[in-house]
Amino acid sequence: MRSLWKIGSRYMLTAVLVTLLIICVNFASFLYWLYQTQKDDYGASANFGRRKMDEVSAEITLEGGAYYMSPEGYRILEESSFIWVMMIDREGDVVWSYELPGEIPLHYELTDIAVMSRWYLKDYPVGVWKNALGLMVFGYDKGSIARFNLVSDLEIIHKLPGYIRRLFLLNVVVLVALVLILAWRFYRSLRPVEQGIMMLSGGETVELPERGSVKELARRLNRTSAALREKDEKLKRRDDARTDWIAGVSHDIRTPLALITGYSDELMHDGRLPGEVRWKAEAIRQQSLVLKELVENLNLASKLEYHSQPLKKTVFSPAEPLRECVAEYYNQGLRENYEICVSVQKEAEGELIYADRGLLLRLFRNLVGNSIRHNREGCRITVSLCRVGDMVRYGFADTGIGIPGQIVEAMGGMAEGAHPHIMGLRIASQIAAVHGGMLRFVSRECGSYDVELELPAGAPASER
Repeated sequence: MRSLWKIGSRYMLTAVLVTLLIICVNFASFLYWLYQTQKDDYGASANFGRRKMDEVSAEITLEGGAYYMSPEGYRILEESSFIWVMMIDREGDVVWSYELPGEIPLHYELTDIAVMSRWYLKDYPVGVWKNALGLMVFGYDKGSIARFNLVSDLEIIHKLPGYIRRLFLLNVVVLVALVLILAWRFYRSLRPVEQGIMMLSGGETVELPERGSVKELARRLNRTSAALREKDEKLKRRDDARTDWIAGVSHDIRTPLALITGYSDELMHDGRLPGEVRWKAEAIRQQSLVLKELVENLNLASKLEYHSQPLKKTVFSPAEPLRECVAEYYNQGLRENYEICVSVQKEAEGELIYADRGLLLRLFRNLVGNSIRHNREGCRITVSLCRVGDMVRYGFADTGIGIPGQIVEAMGGMAEGAHPHIMGLRIASQIAAVHGGMLRFVSRECGSYDVELELPAGAPASER
């Protein structure tokens, strides 16, 4: 929800800034246009080119009863927007002209001058300028200038800037309100989409209403959800089929293995058979036990991976299954070239954990069994237990070859079938994971590794 609010806030802020920018640009453009239309001294703007009219009027002189325009005056006229000019004396007669059209009268009464100075002369926009000799009239092309006679109260003119400011603020408020409303609508339309994305990331089915401005996005999320649901169903069917197949194979192998183990045990203890035959029977029995353990490991690994192995958690001391595991190996006849030492920290002795005791015992057997199987010349195995923070830590080390680096790398990838010797370690890692713990490899100086297992310490209050 916070991420969606951030998106909406950024959208609103961006929209407000863009709106203000547009208003400022338009206002600045209007001011620039107004300035340009008033500053042009060479055209018909700027109050009909007041500067040019003044310059031209200054260049006309009276000599010997005749009026003359200086060359400078003619140059200014040629560079200006005036298409004709005339001069009217005090009697109302035209005493000098420049490019004067034939339709323009040559005599004017006071009323004529008053009208044309405010409006037009024969549809020509005109500007008038008084000099010492008379009245100069400057004509512009027809249709080039629009003239309006605007009369207003001076008080209104003085209040005009305030009106403009209030109008500007009103426009800003309206635009900001519009932006906020649109942003809120956009935010509301995105809320179901965000919830859908969160549900999709959690593996839930998404069915969003496909309407509004995010209709296409909702449709795509619904299609993605349907595709993922179909994919999950296919994967589940495949995983169930594989689990059932492994369980079936394990069950079918169990009976022949029991026969092989039983018959080889009988042959091994039959005193009538030669020693070599009994030795071979013992070898068959040992390998059948190894095969039985591999099948059981494969079945257990499959169940742990797909969470089909029910956990039977109880509260017990973490040292109990550790000592039980070591005792089993000694009771089964541990060869003299092997030694298992147990070290339990005093703080961990009275600790409790909440776990599946059978699975934990299986984990210990796998780790101790690895040291025995891979060090045929014998070794000393050290198992330890201590308290570290809110965890209990088991250590498994031996004086043999340790765990090779390539096995640790294969465990890091956890690829199925990556290496046949990682099955026991993989099951140990899975058992640790389902208990909320972790299996870690500790490097030796020689390059091989020992193993540490950490599990959460303590027990729920309801189980104590």
